[in-house]
Amino acid sequence: MQVRASTANPRRGIRAWKTLAPIIVLAGAASACGVLPRPTVDGIPVGGRAGCDAGACNREIAFARSWLDAKAPGHAPVRQVEIRLPDYRTPNGDQILLTRSSGRTVVAVLRLEDGSTRAVLMGCGVGVHPDECGVFDPPADAA
Repeated sequence: MQVRASTANPRRGIRAWKTLAPIIVLAGAASACGVLPRPTVDGIPVGGRAGCDAGACNREIAFARSWLDAKAPGHAPVRQVEIRLPDYRTPNGDQILLTRSSGRTVVAVLRLEDGSTRAVLMGCGVGVHPDECGVFDPPADAA
């Protein structure tokens, strides 16, 4: 097998980068400003992964599974459960911070064997009951 040196015009590559660079910059800026659509599951905007320290995810995953069993009896088997952060925004794109007096608020994303995906806005550590979990309504001022 014989290898030949490329005879491509090096200026052609530079022109391509000059064309692509502004597009890449605009896409990055649009994403950072919340202009691009955020991923949503069951109407809940899903952000990055939540940390799973001190066994928090185990309780959240167990609650999410029981929630799905009650909400959709006979559903396909659950393949995977991810604990993510909610990404609610105001109409102008500012992120809404969700706080409670105890525990954290997360989105449990349940991926089912049939390819469907469900989600629930929830949290554990409800009021004075640290082991109790519950489902929460989205913030009133969310876009």
